[in-house]
Amino acid sequence: MHKDYVLEIIERAASYNDAYMSSLLDDFQHSDHTLKDVHDFVWGKYLDVAEQEKQPLSKLTKDILDQMGID
Repeated sequence: MHKDYVLEIIERAASYNDAYMSSLLDDFQHSDHTLKDVHDFVWGKYLDVAEQEKQPLSKLTKDILDQMGID
């Protein structure tokens, strides 16, 4: 049912590897953004179990990221 959404996450995971995430953080180094902020920007803000009801498909996103070894 959510095949396109899952494929988008997988494609994003390939594009936003650790090196690219670090470069994004470097781009924001003169602001108050943290690596978590960059992570939230790429994957969504509500991946914690306590907040998953705030965003549709956030549990699915978190499960896929966990399976791919992305924290």
